[in-house]
Amino acid sequence: MQIGAGDCEAIRAGFWGQPVSTLSALAFFAVGVWVVRLVPRSHGRRIEVGLFAATLFANGVGSLLYHGPRPEGALWLHDLAIATFLGLVVAVDAEALVGRRGPGLAAYAAVIAAAGLLLFAAPDAQRPLFTVLGVSAGALELVSWRRGLRPHPMEGPTPRVIAWLGGLVVLTLGGIAFFLGRNSSPFCDPSSLLQWHAVWHLLEAAAMATYVRVAVVPTPESWSGSTPRPAE
Repeated sequence: MQIGAGDCEAIRAGFWGQPVSTLSALAFFAVGVWVVRLVPRSHGRRIEVGLFAATLFANGVGSLLYHGPRPEGALWLHDLAIATFLGLVVAVDAEALVGRRGPGLAAYAAVIAAAGLLLFAAPDAQRPLFTVLGVSAGALELVSWRRGLRPHPMEGPTPRVIAWLGGLVVLTLGGIAFFLGRNSSPFCDPSSLLQWHAVWHLLEAAAMATYVRVAVVPTPESWSGSTPRPAE
């Protein structure tokens, strides 16, 4: 029985490959569609929200191909898709902190192009790449929080605060599920229907959607569902 490279689930013959992880990849498409529906309410952030939707679809395609039929290039797309989301978080947060739009997205395009070339030339570079992007995104989120750009529990149980705290919990649980689903984990059972890597897919998709909803579409109008009146 062939076991996935690090993600525990046994690889079966046919299109579905690792069926549980393949099916769970559909969560990225579902939240991608949901994020697309946020575009009309993003009020000046339509490009950013559209790009986040695109990264979610890319993660869905990459995960589905990598865990399913595994054609040549599937690992490259899978890893690059993850980089596109993390890199976009860095770009959007950086733009919000400096108060300028445009340069961050231009730099983001260059970084993702470079990441694609790097992953093509050296597939093993995925870990240091994800580490750099992940740490950068986390650091910028912390700075954004300290500068009041993110919800704070002291605001009370508002919908944004609840969603933000819920997103942090989901992200934490997703990280735990990721490590529970590694081949070296005592909880790894390649033939089980409960695959922790698949659970990680679901929680990761939910955390991604929460970030977009709270951090990128934060206007009061977007939370109330109303549309701001044009200036008279």
